[in-house]
Amino acid sequence: MRDLTILTNAGFNANGAGYGGYTGYGFGPGYSGLGNINIPLGASYGGLGGQAAITGASGTIAPTNGSVKMPTGPGSGAAGYDPAPGSPGGGLVRIEASDLMTINGMITANGVTPGGTYVGGGSGGAIYLRCVTLAGDNAVLSANGGNAVGQVSSYSGGAGGGGRIAVWAVNVPSSTNTWTITVNGGAETPGYGFTAGAVGTIYWGFFDTGVIYSIR
Repeated sequence: MRDLTILTNAGFNANGAGYGGYTGYGFGPGYSGLGNINIPLGASYGGLGGQAAITGASGTIAPTNGSVKMPTGPGSGAAGYDPAPGSPGGGLVRIEASDLMTINGMITANGVTPGGTYVGGGSGGAIYLRCVTLAGDNAVLSANGGNAVGQVSSYSGGAGGGGRIAVWAVNVPSSTNTWTITVNGGAETPGYGFTAGAVGTIYWGFFDTGVIYSIR
């Protein structure tokens, strides 16, 4: 598009719109369950997923994946322990404007917090913005991982890792200092024995020309 304006209390919502989760395993490059499908670890993306807690067992956390500067994939889903399905990751919001992009609202691509009693959290997704001039006040961009859910102290899922956010522009006014940008890992629940997801990545890129070239 040429110009984009997102008004206050408006925006794009891609929460849970990434790779899905399933019973025993998840989908996407950041699915963490390698070596044992009965361990619902948190999914990874820009940050590592959290370790699950189960007596006498451990699993391998998937490595981080995707590009810091140009994230073009959604977040990964997590595994769930039978019979609960795992939680999906955040989706991808990718916007290219050849002139002005004004954001006063919200863009979210968060992983989903699981609804079962022993389920891993999906990873945060991605937000990828490219424009000539960036504007707006008090915008909110988030690609957070889903929280972990536990049943007992030795039997609980892992939280999702944070996603990736990259913003590219030629002109960036000081009003962007009022923006809130988060790629937090999903939270742990104290006393349940699992770990929180790790923080994802935020990247600000600056063009030296007024021409925006698409990478499509």
